[in-house]
Amino acid sequence: LGLTVLVHGPLLWGTVLLHELFHCWGARKAGMEVHEILLWPLGGLAFIGRSPSACADLGVAAAGPASHVPQLACFIALLAAVNG
Repeated sequence: LGLTVLVHGPLLWGTVLLHELFHCWGARKAGMEVHEILLWPLGGLAFIGRSPSACADLGVAAAGPASHVPQLACFIALLAAVNG
């Protein structure tokens, strides 16, 4: 159990952090202010300023889940390397 927590804990934390950073990147790209990111055991929150439009909101909302595509590629490569 200890090794599982030691390996998966930082991996989960890094995944959540990257997800929130992508939300922030999407917000900055739309011209919005980014104030802070809050990470807690149930996930994370990106605190950003007002959105100029609903279309910008959609882009910011989609940016977080889009971070999982390159992560998936990295995880598949890591599994392939470990499993031979």
